[in-house]
Amino acid sequence: MGARPDQRAYPGSTDGGKGAWRCTGATGPQNLSRLVELRQAAAGAFRARLRPVLAAFTAQGLSRRAMVAQLNSLGIRAASGGVWSLTQLQRVLNAQSAGRNLAN
Repeated sequence: MGARPDQRAYPGSTDGGKGAWRCTGATGPQNLSRLVELRQAAAGAFRARLRPVLAAFTAQGLSRRAMVAQLNSLGIRAASGGVWSLTQLQRVLNAQSAGRNLAN
C-alpha cells in the first residue's frame, strides 16, 4: 500500500510503517486563507491607527529617519511590539500610499 499525499506512516506502528497510516490533514492555500485574511485585517487596523500620527509628522516636514526617532521616543511600538526601524516605517508608508490603509 503506497502513501497518499495527505497521509504518512504512523511512527509508533508495529508493522514497520507498511500499513498503518495517520491522516495529517490537508495543506495548501485554501487552509491558510483565513489566517492571511486575519493578518491583513490586523495590519490594516494598525496602519489606520498610525495614519494620523504619520500625517502629523509629514505636515511638520520630518524626514523618515526623524519619524522613526519620534515614534520610538514617544513609545509608539511597531506592529511587532518592538522599536521602529526605517524599513518598517517605509513599509507602512508604502502600504498607505498604495491605498491599503483601512481595515476591512
